[in-house]
Amino acid sequence: TFGSLILPCAIAKGFCREARSLFWVAPLIAVGAAILGFLVGNHWDFPQGPLTVVMLGAALPVALIAGRIRGS
Repeated sequence: TFGSLILPCAIAKGFCREARSLFWVAPLIAVGAAILGFLVGNHWDFPQGPLTVVMLGAALPVALIAGRIRGS
């Protein structure tokens, strides 16, 4: 639950400057990660839920670094 609710918002915060765009980007990230996690997990026979959280967790540092580079 934590990964599916908090991580997409934290990732979107790294890319968005306004709250209005955050409300659109965070659900898109969550749905995209869920679809990708389902497809990859189904193909390689991994559990889809934990794989989705791992992918979101791996995307978080990338988003934070991109936000800091863009903000500088």
